[in-house]
Amino acid sequence: MKAIIDSSPLISMSVINQLELLEKLLPKVIVPPSVLQEIARGGDKVESLEILDFIQNRIYYPKNEIALGLNLGKGETEAIALCLELSADLLIVDDKKARNAAESCNIKCIGTLGLLTLAKKRGFIKELRHYFIQLVEKERYFALELLNDILALNEERSIPR
Repeated sequence: MKAIIDSSPLISMSVINQLELLEKLLPKVIVPPSVLQEIARGGDKVESLEILDFIQNRIYYPKNEIALGLNLGKGETEAIALCLELSADLLIVDDKKARNAAESCNIKCIGTLGLLTLAKKRGFIKELRHYFIQLVEKERYFALELLNDILALNEERSIPR
């Protein structure tokens, strides 16, 4: 399975120390160059350095500039364009607007929360709640209501407000 990843899921997986889950879940993760640039601008933050190490052999430069006319960030636009160019199986993106744009191009999407849920279903992690709490504490932007809905679906205790 070939997957293209945007910066937000990379950052989220890094701040909870779970970048290796990406390798366990997806055999081929590809990173657009604009995502590399975005992560590199993060400077010497621990997660930036870990992500740069993780993605160093995963960068793919598009053969052609594809003008999709999307009103998205450069990373999301390039990720969608790479999905189309490489006939990728999956786009890993958290941004709702980018997901909607990708899905309108018949691209299957998953985000950080979906990756963690999949990891639990496959037995790579025991519980979601621990990681969801870390995401909240690290100020990753997921609605508490959404996190609690996913926890309820997975028969886990909710996170208090």
